[in-house]
Amino acid sequence: MAQAPSGPLVLGIHVLMGEQAPLMLKNVNMALICGALTPVELVAIAG
Repeated sequence: MAQAPSGPLVLGIHVLMGEQAPLMLKNVNMALICGALTPVELVAIAG
């Protein structure tokens, strides 16, 4: 832990979503609370 970087990670969700990430995550959270979105888990097995 003493050698952990102090700045933002090079790769992370901020790279994928950009500067608007906090707003987009807030909107997703509100949609979940209101029932407009429902979390779903999908498991696929190659075969």
